[in-house]
Amino acid sequence: MLKKTIAMLGLALLAGVHGAAANTFEWYKAHPEQAKAMFDACKERLKSNEKLSQAEREECRRAGDAVMTGGKYERRTPAKTW
Repeated sequence: MLKKTIAMLGLALLAGVHGAAANTFEWYKAHPEQAKAMFDACKERLKSNEKLSQAEREECRRAGDAVMTGGKYERRTPAKTW
């Protein structure tokens, strides 16, 4: 598990260094294993008080959104009760 986390971090850093496009929320929805791995890696980095760049924070947010919603995000408006 640690090797997988380190590999995902390395890929994310390489993508940032080489200017490659970041993964979108839709991509993470379609690839839940990678979303979970990225989300877990982000949590570990934050727990160790490592400072994340703006791009890394956005990547973590997209991965976390996909993990938390389970890929089943559906926007709902509250019912009006008046």
